[in-house]
Amino acid sequence: LYKCDDYLESHLKIGAMRKLPVMSKVSRMTWDEIWMRPIDIQVKEEFEYYREELTLILEDLNKYPKDRNIIVEGAAILPEFIEAMKISDERVVFIIPTSEFQLEHYKKREWIHYLLKDCKDPEKAFENWMERDVRFANEITEMTWLYGKNLIVTDGSKSIKENFNTVEKFFELV
Repeated sequence: LYKCDDYLESHLKIGAMRKLPVMSKVSRMTWDEIWMRPIDIQVKEEFEYYREELTLILEDLNKYPKDRNIIVEGAAILPEFIEAMKISDERVVFIIPTSEFQLEHYKKREWIHYLLKDCKDPEKAFENWMERDVRFANEITEMTWLYGKNLIVTDGSKSIKENFNTVEKFFELV
């Protein structure tokens, strides 16, 4: 299992060191500067950030033995990457939360408060963060439709087991 978020810090440092434009910029920003930017700028730069990070993710994945299957998980894997790499639909599923589901569950995460504690207005920073993620999710949803990729929208109405069963069907494991 390769969880993209587990490499976020190291990728940010490497990207800044390599002078990748968005990663370099973000590496110098405070949380306040990150979350208080206009939402449309945040969304645009989130996509640009992941486009820069893809090279680093692929470098990591190339270190694994070629005869092993790897599950790659994370928002950094955009539908456009899957399409460009010609990865078959039976090997990909995008799971996207509804805005209500995301807001409800993000509020419960302990590390959220740690990231926002130094912001001048933590509530507004959180609100902006969630709005950025909602808009990002909407664009990812549109991309999955455009490229005809498998999509699960999670709203909490199905159990983890039910969602797991849906993923199994997408991957033709049952």
